[in-house]
Amino acid sequence: MILLIFFTGFILVNVVNATEVETVEVGPRAQSSIGFNLDSGDRFSALLNLTGGIGDDINLWVTDPEANIIVDLGRVSKEGSIEFIADQDGTYILFFDNTFSSSSGKTVTLTYEVSQPFWDLDSYNLFLVFFAIALSVLVVLVLFFLSYWKHRRSWKKYERVRLY
Repeated sequence: MILLIFFTGFILVNVVNATEVETVEVGPRAQSSIGFNLDSGDRFSALLNLTGGIGDDINLWVTDPEANIIVDLGRVSKEGSIEFIADQDGTYILFFDNTFSSSSGKTVTLTYEVSQPFWDLDSYNLFLVFFAIALSVLVVLVLFFLSYWKHRRSWKKYERVRLY
């Protein structure tokens, strides 16, 4: 049963999410950016790891396809996280600003995933999700039936003994 739950969870997680890693180098007194083409409803979540300089810090913000700032984390030191849901189709840009540092560059390692809403999966992935759910329900029903059958037989033995 535990293996079945693990299998179902594994399929659901791997169908919906795909983890990627990007590394961005930002020089002293410089700014860098990276864009992500997202569909409306996509969830973008990322973990940041910063190295370089004295404080291992950088300024970070995100803009939507219309260049509006939708997330502004200000100065992030060493590690950080960011998450948002795209409200429209287009390119969302993460900006890394190191203009405050006069002598040291920074390295930003971005581990991110973009997950689609469940109802927006393509037909093959949707089939995998429904197959995993159906298989889980079937196994639970079989286990319930076997448990019932085993106990039913023991109840009949008890009734026979009681009648005599």
